[in-house]
Amino acid sequence: MAAIPLAARCRIQGSAYRRAQRKEEGAASEETPYGPFVDAVEVECTEGAQPSTVHFIRPAALLWKTTENSARFMALLRSCGLSHDAEAQPTGQICIYLDDVVPGNSLRQDGGRKYVAVYWALLSLPQWFLASQHGWFPLCMLPRKVYKKLRGGMSQLCAVLLRQFFEPGAGNFTDGIMLTHAAQPVVLLKCKFLCWLADADAFPAISGCKTTSGTHPCGCCRFIVGRCTPAEIPVGSAMVHYTCSDVGRWNCWASADLLDLHRHLALQWAEVQAGRLEPTAFQKLEQEVGYNYLAHGILGSDMAIHADLPESVFYDWMHTLVASGGVAQYEVNQLLRRLFAGRSKENKQLLWAKLQQFQGQIVFPKGEPRKQIDLEQRYVAKPDKHVRMFAAEVLKAVVVLGAFCEAVLKPAGALKKEIECFELLVRILYLLRAGPHAVRRVVLLNQLVHEHHKLFCKLYPGSAKIKVHILLHIPMLIARFGCNLSCFVTERKHRESKQIGAFAFNKWTLTMLRRCLLLHLDRSQESEFAAPFYLCGAKPIDWGVVLQRSYGLSLHGRPEGFQRQGRSLKTMVGEVHLQDLVLVVRDGGIAAGFAQDFFESADGTCWCALSFLYPLGGNIFGTELGRRTDAIVLADRIAMRVPYMQEDGRLCALCSNDVMSQLVREAQPALGDA
Repeated sequence: MAAIPLAARCRIQGSAYRRAQRKEEGAASEETPYGPFVDAVEVECTEGAQPSTVHFIRPAALLWKTTENSARFMALLRSCGLSHDAEAQPTGQICIYLDDVVPGNSLRQDGGRKYVAVYWALLSLPQWFLASQHGWFPLCMLPRKVYKKLRGGMSQLCAVLLRQFFEPGAGNFTDGIMLTHAAQPVVLLKCKFLCWLADADAFPAISGCKTTSGTHPCGCCRFIVGRCTPAEIPVGSAMVHYTCSDVGRWNCWASADLLDLHRHLALQWAEVQAGRLEPTAFQKLEQEVGYNYLAHGILGSDMAIHADLPESVFYDWMHTLVASGGVAQYEVNQLLRRLFAGRSKENKQLLWAKLQQFQGQIVFPKGEPRKQIDLEQRYVAKPDKHVRMFAAEVLKAVVVLGAFCEAVLKPAGALKKEIECFELLVRILYLLRAGPHAVRRVVLLNQLVHEHHKLFCKLYPGSAKIKVHILLHIPMLIARFGCNLSCFVTERKHRESKQIGAFAFNKWTLTMLRRCLLLHLDRSQESEFAAPFYLCGAKPIDWGVVLQRSYGLSLHGRPEGFQRQGRSLKTMVGEVHLQDLVLVVRDGGIAAGFAQDFFESADGTCWCALSFLYPLGGNIFGTELGRRTDAIVLADRIAMRVPYMQEDGRLCALCSNDVMSQLVREAQPALGDA
């Protein structure tokens, strides 16, 4: 199957399809020391329904095969301290992600083609690996109509899947799994479960807590309430509105307390079954505590101790801030609404044209969406509404509006408080997008989030939905788990199964699961798998062209023996393309330059040829050709890719000073941490 690309596999038909199907079935049932790759378990359904078959990929078998295929991945595990002694305690950390997905037309109203996709990752691995699709392993894909029939719904499914990691016997991650590759020393990997990554809608399905539209909209906080205004909460009550930023008043649930609550609800439900308690009284009790009783859910299973709910909940900042209904979506819309309020039709048209022209002056890295956003079409001219944009478009809109506020609105003295609030949002998003730098500046991030929360709730009270409260959790979660996670990478990974699912109908989720397994195994055999740096589109070096450039002579004389060049370079901060502006750690500081070429030496080391700009102070650089210097730097010196604006020989790198200062600190370790 390795020779058949993904697009071709999706459209295999006739006898070729049957041959491919037999190969898939054979590969999926291949035996490993931990059983076959794809296995199944019968799960109890609602009364009157037959048990449902849930297919899944055995985590231990997949990890064993991945290390057998990839020496680099094996070395990565060992370098992260994941090789344990027989008596050592588990240090590996497992994260499980799940989300509903629709292949084909994602806007169709019915859920006939909807399925849940479940992936898992080892959070002990580096952040750059977790930000790639290689870092997330497929676990299960199940139609919505199937998991809805389970007696405990999604919560029961989560217990079944968690059992595949920690059920006694072979493949138990607590006791450890043996991983081998050729002649390398054997690795004994021991792991514990750390967190669930999902959006706010998924956590009620996992734990049984009330949804975000309920009286208790946050499953992590006992005393947070919604469906009322702050003024409607009685004086002296322990309850606080979700717009309250005083963490000390939230009274967050501990995992042990939640298990006690579940046992109490079980006793009360037994009273209902015996006729000694009215069902309405039991429903009122569920409303008061903020949790539904799920007899067959994860809290009532043998996996409750591993699940560690709700302390294992990791709210995703992508859905909280920039996806549909996110805080940034509301703020972008309300800022535009106030900017255009009270203007005549002619003035509005002129301002829209000016805003679009300003957007056209910003050059984004080539890996980001190139098409300009028609802000006028995405804007909703109504109070307390959010813009109609995808998450990636919101990220772009925040950069554009942040620069517009700084260059145009702020000097004019317009909308001072609104601009102050938006600048805080810009700083928050720049930090969150900086990956591991957000972990190192989490104290600052927490401060910015709280300042933004207070100002946002004051300026836009009608737009202060429950996600403003969830946003307050995110810095605390980053500090607790020691990593900065978002669903951008897992949303990208959905493309694999969606592309397959669009052409699969009979046993379609099983087909997707098998083919995603084969895709992963194919990739694990590639030389680039688990590599922090590698060339894309590599080819022999065209010396006739390269030697004509200013850096060509120095390249030709290098002892490393450069052999290949590429059209782009994969790095720990993303894919760098030709003419992208990158910030580079150089001479104990940060320099900016345009990417000119990418090379690989004989030992596999990657290099980037850059045309360096000269600094003019802060994030401003000069672009005059006569004063530029060309040089070749190691790929690991690239700190980040940034958008920019250029005019009259001056270039402004659109990057937060918070991130720039952190890069300088890391370039000069003696300065220490903030």
